Amino acid sequence: MKWGTSAIMAVVMVGAVLLLQAFGLSVTYLIFGALAVALALCWILNPLRPGGGGALIHDVIITMGSLPFSTRNSPWRWSCES
Repeated sequence: MKWGTSAIMAVVMVGAVLLLQAFGLSVTYLIFGALAVALALCWILNPLRPGGGGALIHDVIITMGSLPFSTRNSPWRWSCES
């Protein structure tokens, strides 16, 4: 049953991202759209396990990079130029 749930989630996620991409949205909106679809699917397919949705939000926030947002105007920027 776990493989079936994973396959359903993968197909719906790919379809949602392709649909959003067809509207010409930027990558930022594609990421947030995929996150919203993933949260909805986690709630629909596993309503008694909301911890997975919280972990998903945490992972996306960390992966998207809270670090670049916090160091955008930092005087200690790394530079590859010599």
